[in-house]
Amino acid sequence: MFALAAKNNWHIHQMDVKTAFLYGDIDADIFVELPPGYEQTGKVCKLKKALYGLKQAPRIWYQTLTKALRTLGYELCLHDYAVFKKGETLILAYVDDLLIAGPDLNEINQLKADL
Repeated sequence: MFALAAKNNWHIHQMDVKTAFLYGDIDADIFVELPPGYEQTGKVCKLKKALYGLKQAPRIWYQTLTKALRTLGYELCLHDYAVFKKGETLILAYVDDLLIAGPDLNEINQLKADL
């Protein structure tokens, strides 16, 4: 993406989504043991939202990101599921980092504000 941006003299912005793995809606029943310090033994908690460290958290984050970007008009690249495109604006997603490149700085800033 850097080569494409350099060749076309595009703007490049980077975002780190600090809460990417937190608060995502869980679509399955997931139970966890009570943390140390609770006196009730034999009890578990049902998660309503994703937690950091949950093995399903990356998938939940990807689904949340994809839904949000599609709502904003971005299309998923059929050849690389980490790339989204709207016009000439490209987004590369890697874990909880986003690399945004395109010729229109206003479009990039609007995307960042919308996310």
